[in-house]
Amino acid sequence: MEHIRIEKDENVAIMILAQTETRNALNEAFMAEIQEALTQVEQDDSVEALVLTGADRVFCCGADIEEMLPLDAAEALVWGRLGSSLNTRIEQFPIPVIAAVNGMALGGGNELAMACHYRIASRRARFAQPECTLGITPGAGATQRLPRLVGPGWAKQLLYTGQMINAAMAQRIGLIDRITQPEALLEEAIQWARELAAPSACKYKEDQHDKFREV
Repeated sequence: MEHIRIEKDENVAIMILAQTETRNALNEAFMAEIQEALTQVEQDDSVEALVLTGADRVFCCGADIEEMLPLDAAEALVWGRLGSSLNTRIEQFPIPVIAAVNGMALGGGNELAMACHYRIASRRARFAQPECTLGITPGAGATQRLPRLVGPGWAKQLLYTGQMINAAMAQRIGLIDRITQPEALLEEAIQWARELAAPSACKYKEDQHDKFREV
């Protein structure tokens, strides 16, 4: 994979989007790379949680508009389904997935974060669904996932205006779960992933089940 790095910290995989020349813009080739990386993580039985983040100061700036511009309606539909299928796969991933949002999460980038099971963001992170400013509709889940996370009022505000919000506002409305200093983001995301993956929770359930059987 040319633009994605996968690192491991014990039982946690860290997937780093590193297509820095395009600010991790989601084009067909890059989405295929992300799918390949997900397969690699899924096939590693030692991995019990996944952290998804971006390199440098960008999480994902959204769809690659230059790739989209020459598409006709039928081609755009096929292209849009690539992003939708990617996000659905992340949403249905068999282990916990945490988005560690280190910078801009715009359009498709915000949709990518919303598809993850949990979201932690650096204080310098920014979020927006700016598709309306381009005369297009979000096509990879924002119209469904955003209202579920923040409620219909804030969802309409963000979808209809393209307003950009900071991490503090994103946490206040429920778009993200946690917020932290930039230098602590990855460490806290990994620690959270370890907690989610900890086998002690399953062990506790087994112990309690055994106690009930004894009674």
